[in-house]
Amino acid sequence: MASTGRPNLVVGLPSLSALEAFIPDDHRVAAVNLATGTTGLMLFAPGGPGRIQVSFRAFGPLKGFAEDAASSNMLACLTGVLASGGQLSPDTTLLRAAQCKPGQPARLSAQFAATASGTEVWVGAGLKRCSQLLCTPSLALV
Repeated sequence: MASTGRPNLVVGLPSLSALEAFIPDDHRVAAVNLATGTTGLMLFAPGGPGRIQVSFRAFGPLKGFAEDAASSNMLACLTGVLASGGQLSPDTTLLRAAQCKPGQPARLSAQFAATASGTEVWVGAGLKRCSQLLCTPSLALV
């Protein structure tokens, strides 16, 4: 379990194929969240396209969305889980991630640093120009 305010259930899967094959059911995800006292579900697996280190999917029917395409909150939670589990390399402070909502993939990054009380995390994504405005294909920098 991880939280930046509202707790999320974080579950590791053995492979990218298992992550991609997951078919969400809002009612079942909500039931799991209610049973565990969480409001979101995140599934993750190691690796991804290119230099991606971890891939994940984020679900939140209790938060008002079925599956999020680019969640800085969920990546911050995942980074904390990986850090507390000793799964982040001690010689780096950057995690490259892919959020894998079918049809809407997003690449995100998280910078992190160990603190006395846990892990401090900053999450961001790339921007692209849309007409006259700067838009992001995934999320606003936080």
